[in-house]
Amino acid sequence: MLRTSEYYAKANEKQSQLLVTYEEYIKELEKLVLSTSIIKTKIKSLKSRSKPRKRTKKKTKRKKKTRKKSKTKRRRKTRKKRR
Repeated sequence: MLRTSEYYAKANEKQSQLLVTYEEYIKELEKLVLSTSIIKTKIKSLKSRSKPRKRTKKKTKRKKKTRKKSKTKRRRKTRKKRR
């Protein structure tokens, strides 16, 4: 009988420790959620204050022209196609 009461006492103690830890965890989560919502509202207010910027078009670089194939090679290819 003493063993079972000791077991239950330890189990109750562990359970109460877990509950306390869980409560602390929930409080920290609530703080985190609150801080993220505050940050979100600050970001929205900053976005609404800022003026929209005009985007400038970037100049695209042209590729260098490659050398053209000689006409004789082209003629050979066209002759083969015609046959």
